[in-house]
Amino acid sequence: MRREALESLTGIDIPTREEMQEIEASSRLYEENDALYMTALVVWRADTHQPANTPVTSSSTPRHLITVRYADPLPFKNFLVRCPSSRARSARATPPSSVFSKRSSTAAPIS
Repeated sequence: MRREALESLTGIDIPTREEMQEIEASSRLYEENDALYMTALVVWRADTHQPANTPVTSSSTPRHLITVRYADPLPFKNFLVRCPSSRARSARATPPSSVFSKRSSTAAPIS
């Protein structure tokens, strides 16, 4: 699905490849317009002689969970292979609102 169409459908700002690559480590987790965004560097082409890192961004709202990637890391391929049919996934899907509790505006350090 094209980025613009997905933004229109969900109301979530989908970052471009350039935005994902330029994000600083201190800004990789943020909240904007009731959506929580997290960007992580994931190993890509791990099964080759030239592995690399690629940014992957996840965005969640009470209604949507979206993963944005411009590469195809092995964990995503493995998930699709192991995942049951799309019909079965839809029937068992858990809405993000029941998984994520109301987010606090303050963050506590992890010990």
